[in-house]
Amino acid sequence: DQILENQKKLEETQGQKKTLSSEIKIIDSSIKQISLGIDSSKVAIEKLSLEVDSISNNIGDAEVDIANKEAALAEILRQLQKNDTENLLFVILKNSKLSDSLSDLQALSDVNSTLIVKIKEVNDAKKNMEDLLKKKETTKSSKEIEKINLENRKLIAKDIKEQKNKFLDETKNKEKVYVESLKQLEENGNLHHFNQLI
Repeated sequence: DQILENQKKLEETQGQKKTLSSEIKIIDSSIKQISLGIDSSKVAIEKLSLEVDSISNNIGDAEVDIANKEAALAEILRQLQKNDTENLLFVILKNSKLSDSLSDLQALSDVNSTLIVKIKEVNDAKKNMEDLLKKKETTKSSKEIEKINLENRKLIAKDIKEQKNKFLDETKNKEKVYVESLKQLEENGNLHHFNQLI
């Protein structure tokens, strides 16, 4: 009776082992998917790191561009300040020819036009710099989020693997206990007696 009970438990355990084998295949599939997610996160982090580096280089270029444009603007302002000391009547009277006076006035007008263009260029360059700084911060945030996702995926994979190993160990231990019980009963002669009854 005890032998039949142990054989039944052994068969149940072996049946559980088969069920667990199919569950383990599902778990293995999940582990593979998570591993792909981990690889994907690593690639995304690398890509975002390269983007941050590229944006940082663009920011450096933008800083140089702004400095150059501000220097050009300062030069134009110096020219305007120099020309500002001469009033319109003085410019007309200082030249012996009217055409020379008109050329000087045209040059003054050109400096004013150039000033407007340079101010716009500086403002545009500063706006570009602001956009680059915002993009860099957004990219850094995306990179940090991806790092968190990576760590979470690693933890999930670790938990699933531990769960899988625990199931396997429990099943193996149960099977081992029932096999040992059957072996002991056999050694005691109970199995031999049982076989004779059958």
